Amino acid sequence: PLKALEKRIAARLLSSGIVTDSQMEEALTAYTGEEPLHKLLARQGLISARDACRVEAEASGLQFIDLDSVVSQPAALASVTAQQAWQHRILPI
Repeated sequence: PLKALEKRIAARLLSSGIVTDSQMEEALTAYTGEEPLHKLLARQGLISARDACRVEAEASGLQFIDLDSVVSQPAALASVTAQQAWQHRILPI
């Protein structure tokens, strides 16, 4: 059975049109619970790794930031030490 988070991920993927009903049914048939559903879908080539990360973040109530589109600001990087960033789990961008 799917966990609550995986149900939310599946719903987001379906509602956004990233996967079709038939693709989701196919993935659910292959689902064993050994790996998260969104990773299974990515491994099967039905969604991109980016989409997998994005829907996991959104379903968890987190903001997704595509770091490929972010230009880090030197002042932000200089304002936090590596130890502070690691301790507080922040990414100064």
